Amino acid sequence: MKFIDFCSGIGGFRNALEQSGHKCIAFADIGDKQRTAYKAMYNIENEVEWSDITTISDDDFRLFRGKADIIGGGFPCQPFSQSNPNRKGFEDTRGTIFFDICRAVKEIEPKYVFFENVKGLLNDDKGRTFGTIICKLDELGYDVEWQIINSKHHGSAQNR
Repeated sequence: MKFIDFCSGIGGFRNALEQSGHKCIAFADIGDKQRTAYKAMYNIENEVEWSDITTISDDDFRLFRGKADIIGGGFPCQPFSQSNPNRKGFEDTRGTIFFDICRAVKEIEPKYVFFENVKGLLNDDKGRTFGTIICKLDELGYDVEWQIINSKHHGSAQNR
């Protein structure tokens, strides 16, 4: 299947998806350093590169309708993280990137959508943030499954 990698960072989703035989057709990350690393690590020939997802038009997203089977996104976690003393959730503009990915999902209509974030997302704003995310994905026509996974149980040195 073909996928789009939003909030790509240095390619965690991409790495897993490529190891499973899937092909990236576009990626986006606002960080110049992250995109530089991403491009050094992966063959991006014939892929569309975007930076700031908030500046991508609906028309540009629609160009991928029928072409992208999967959208993955690790939208910024700082607004939801329990380790952030200024945790503002959707009141932080980084927290609203989720809605831009949903805008892409609406226009592209992939078969599958998946997100990654921090455990604090579940209890942000007394659970209302997570409820909003579930409702939004439901509105877009997706059945939602979720779980908490600690990376230390999957070969990572991080306990998160």
